[in-house]
Amino acid sequence: MSETDINILLDKDRLENIQKLGRKVFIRAVNDKNNTKLFDSISECITYLNSISPANKTTLYRYIKSKKPYNGYICQWESEETTPIVDKGIKVNVTNIISGITMTYSSLRKAALSFAPEYITTGPTIKTFAENGKLFKEKYKITIIYE
Repeated sequence: MSETDINILLDKDRLENIQKLGRKVFIRAVNDKNNTKLFDSISECITYLNSISPANKTTLYRYIKSKKPYNGYICQWESEETTPIVDKGIKVNVTNIISGITMTYSSLRKAALSFAPEYITTGPTIKTFAENGKLFKEKYKITIIYE
């Protein structure tokens, strides 16, 4: 077989596998267990999620695989709907020790983004400060909320 013939066979096989899986996407709001939606394709789901906040297919695929919340929704393939949906998001409290104001964020990433544009940081950095108990930028106490 030529390389072209092999590529044609592989493309055909991929298409058949995708069609067998019935790539309908089922989503459920994290905060509202009754707010569920079913989309016929990942593109339709992305269109809906983009109406809430920016979303893209690659990231959604990763979140479906990891079963983590994405833009406030837990997403999974319709064929996996029978498995329990687990919210693996890590909630975080950020307390400004000078003003005494505490903000709660639904994920490490959102907590990290809350410091922009004054400070540029990441979720893993926020997690490290929460775990070692040190103050972030000398004035923010970060704690992970265990539920």
